[in-house]
Amino acid sequence: MKFIINTYDEFLESVRFNENSGEMRCLLSNCTITCKIRLSQFHNFRFSCKNCSFEDEIIFESPNILLFEFDNCQFHKKVNFNNFVFNCNVRFYKCSFNEVSFINTQFNKLVDFWRSTFNKSVIFLKTDFNGVAVFSAATFIENVLFTYAKIREPIFFRGTKFEKGLDFSLAVSTGVLGVFDMRLKDYLSYDTLGLEDEDGYENAVTETAAIPLRNKQETFRILKKRFEDLGDIPSSLYFKTIEKRCLMQSLRKNPPSSKKFTHKSDKFSLWLNLMSNDFGKSYFRAFIFTIIVGLGWFLISIIFSGKYMLNVYAEFAPLNEILSDFVKFMNPTHKIDYLTDSKGNYWLFYLFDFIGRGFVGYGTYQFIQAFRKYR
Repeated sequence: MKFIINTYDEFLESVRFNENSGEMRCLLSNCTITCKIRLSQFHNFRFSCKNCSFEDEIIFESPNILLFEFDNCQFHKKVNFNNFVFNCNVRFYKCSFNEVSFINTQFNKLVDFWRSTFNKSVIFLKTDFNGVAVFSAATFIENVLFTYAKIREPIFFRGTKFEKGLDFSLAVSTGVLGVFDMRLKDYLSYDTLGLEDEDGYENAVTETAAIPLRNKQETFRILKKRFEDLGDIPSSLYFKTIEKRCLMQSLRKNPPSSKKFTHKSDKFSLWLNLMSNDFGKSYFRAFIFTIIVGLGWFLISIIFSGKYMLNVYAEFAPLNEILSDFVKFMNPTHKIDYLTDSKGNYWLFYLFDFIGRGFVGYGTYQFIQAFRKYR
């Protein structure tokens, strides 16, 4: 059965002083707290809550806290960690946050949000993680941004679920990034809302929790590199695919004033990679791509060959003969005169045959590349 704490004075009555250790302790269980809690005047304080519900704001201000533990607690109003220095271990197990603010927060020891849920967007703005940070099995319903955050020790996202976006591009990290079984899908970026200018960009990453396209691209590049370092090639290719799609969007949205040929060639190269094997992820797409482009260039080539003369009175060549020639064409090293005789002038055939060899060879290479994700 839950009991209710309606006033701050009632909350203070739950605080006990231990003369032997010189510590102040507050152990709450199965209660609903309807008043605002301001932890400011406590010294050598151990605060532990289990199965509690906080109906009003909780503000952390006391610098002499030895332990924070919250187990299966719900925070219905804002939790304010701004400008607070945690010199103790902080644990939030299976907690639910409605709104939480991290500005200039400093965690000098363990901070653990295991299986906790953040229902609104979160910005770890200039937050220092000087100890191990654990977000394992946590759920972020809205965007989460590590804007100008410093990460000096390992940070774990094992099984963390991101319902929307993650921005890790502005974090300064020297710690290990634990990303095993992390769940992050492609998400919407907000460059189309006018965030290209500097003021709009800063407002997005520090206040509104909107993630610009360039930040999204860099985040997926970081994750791709991390999975490559772990040897998890299939997962790295997943993040590589989204990274390259972001690059394609960026090239479309921001055409350069100079080097237009290079810009167009980059766009074409990325488009070709997408269509051929989805940036190294799909060997089936690579197979279909190779067959289609091969068939297209083969049909163009035979028009200008001396073997199949096209006119309104021509009879169709046997299907098995055409298939046989197509199989020869699909071998990039086939003989140049497999459809011609040495006496004719078939320079257009040779031209299209040469171009077709290039596309078939490219498709074959992309097919092999896609299989390498299982290496």
